[in-house]
Amino acid sequence: MLNTKEYEDLKFTDDFMFCKIMTTDLELCREVLELILDISIKEVKLPEGQKANIPPKIKSFFDYLKGRMPKDDLCRKIDDSVRKAVEHKEWRDDYMTLLMKYKEIYAEGRQEGENKLGRLILLLTKDGRVEDITKAASDDEYREKLYKEFKIE
Repeated sequence: MLNTKEYEDLKFTDDFMFCKIMTTDLELCREVLELILDISIKEVKLPEGQKANIPPKIKSFFDYLKGRMPKDDLCRKIDDSVRKAVEHKEWRDDYMTLLMKYKEIYAEGRQEGENKLGRLILLLTKDGRVEDITKAASDDEYREKLYKEFKIE
């Protein structure tokens, strides 16, 4: 099952965001690597733009990070570790529990939103404000204004 998040909900620990940040903010990348490796690193450079001079192991590693099949021993070891992690029952259970919790929270939020909109429609109908219902259905800002007007939270 594919676990998707809204882009705005991505965190540093999500693979996509981690890779994007670590390959675009090289100073942050350097600091994280220093923390993890407990060594001093003067500078981090990415080989992009210098493709002709990229050592094969580094090219293979970056290709692997981009989703291509592992071509060297290090990338195969990393890939094997990922496969083992995926098969780790306790981690899988933790993840599935978390995913279920996210789904519950999402469902509750959706229901709250539907209830809120339902209350607004009832109040607008009671006041004979049919045009406001139509406008609220397509205009988020106007709908928020109506929520405040009717003190709907």
